[in-house]
Amino acid sequence: MSRSYYIGLDIHNKVIAFCIKTFDGQIIDNEKINADRKSVHEWASELPDPGLVPWRQLSSLGGYMIS
Repeated sequence: MSRSYYIGLDIHNKVIAFCIKTFDGQIIDNEKINADRKSVHEWASELPDPGLVPWRQLSSLGGYMIS
């Protein structure tokens, strides 16, 4: 059985801050990466089941939630 996580992204021009939490609030990872294609691809490829990640927009300002 796979585990589900909340992943929050704060996207800026030069860096992307992210926090990965379990449903009960335990922080799994909390870091910043460069906001370029190579860095985002490397980060996303390390996520469990990277092809099974639904994204939902949270607001018109561009916030997204991965569920």
